[in-house]
Parts: sequence; structure tokens; C-alpha cells
Amino acid sequence: KSQRDFLPSDIDYRMIDLLFFDASHDLQLNQQTFEAVVPALSEDSIICIHDTGLWNKKYCLDIHRKFIDEQGRNHWVDDISYAHQNDERMFVNWILDRHPAFQAVHLHSMHSLRHGLSVLQRKRHLKTA
Repeated sequence: KSQRDFLPSDIDYRMIDLLFFDASHDLQLNQQTFEAVVPALSEDSIICIHDTGLWNKKYCLDIHRKFIDEQGRNHWVDDISYAHQNDERMFVNWILDRHPAFQAVHLHSMHSLRHGLSVLQRKRHLKTA
């Protein structure tokens, strides 16, 4: 089933505690999907979005260089950093702008070649005794 066809009945009308986006790499489709699932997110839901990191040019192999050539070179953030899935990065920024209750932690590294993961959750203080 396409992510654009999400219905609450797909999850038996339960609340979503963990939402993992590793899907279309298309900003508009991810935005559409996110808006459809927001009502089903639990108060403490965790949202993970894959492919949000940057590639360090130093660690790119031939397969990565081929990908860059095929995708176009306009995703260079600076002289050494390539946004291999720029729409995923824009998607995280869009969520943070459109839904300011969320905050993000980015699990990225420029010390090896990783695809990266951003984890979002609604901001809140921990209850204490």
C-alpha cells in the first residue's frame, strides 16, 4: 500500500508510538503522509526519519560518486558535504517549522559515510518526584 493511502483503520485505530520514515524520498509526499498520521500520533510518539545525514566527500567510494553524478551536483552543502537525500533534510525542517511542538536530535557523522537518522519527539519536561 502506498504511504499516501494511510488510513487510521490500517492500524486498527490505535495510536502510533513509533513512526519510521524510510519511504519515498519525496518532500511533498512525505509532508502529505505526515499530515495524515499526525492525528494518530501518541503524545510521546517518536518519529524517525532516515537518510537525513550528509556524506563527507572524503569517504565517498565509486558507487557514491556515481550516485552524485546521476542525482546532480546541486546537493553540495559546502565543499565537503553532500546531501544525498536533500528532500529528507527539508522534510525534517518542515516538520520543525510547521509543528513547533516537536524537537529533533540528528544522529549524523562526518567521520564515516553514514546515511543519518533524525529522531523527533514532542518537547516536554520529564516529571520528577
